[in-house]
Amino acid sequence: MSETRTAKKGVGIGGMGKTIVMGVLERATDDTTGEVRAMTIPNNSTRTIQSIVREHVAPGARLMTDSASAYVGMDEYDHQSLNHNAKEFARGSVHSNTIEGFWSLFKRQYHGTHHWMSPKHLDAYVGEMSYRFNRREMAEGQRVNDLLGQVEGRLTYKALIS
Repeated sequence: MSETRTAKKGVGIGGMGKTIVMGVLERATDDTTGEVRAMTIPNNSTRTIQSIVREHVAPGARLMTDSASAYVGMDEYDHQSLNHNAKEFARGSVHSNTIEGFWSLFKRQYHGTHHWMSPKHLDAYVGEMSYRFNRREMAEGQRVNDLLGQVEGRLTYKALIS
């Protein structure tokens, strides 16, 4: 499942002046919880979007997207698309509800915790949400221990704000 979204970056009309974020989510199975990979992207061109999908999704996988033209021509996938403009949000097992749920949680994080996210650091906020989402089955203490277990060396202030 793949989808692109815009996040606030100043005032603009439509998508103008906004930072673009994209997410790819693995559908959960009996033996997996389904991992999300989300990031800011420089533009929403077909080349950019398709290269990210190809980097994160194995050929032959079932790919469920909206009907954006950027996904046309991805013949190495079992591509199923939904036409949200025609109020089509699900067709049997084809839906984008799981990634929509991730973006809903991200928006709650934005409004409830941060209230404002600098475009410069937006990728870090998206990364934090992805990290927590991918470890949603862990208890809070386990998640903290997992995070601390990944720390290597000292984090300088300069590196933190770069």
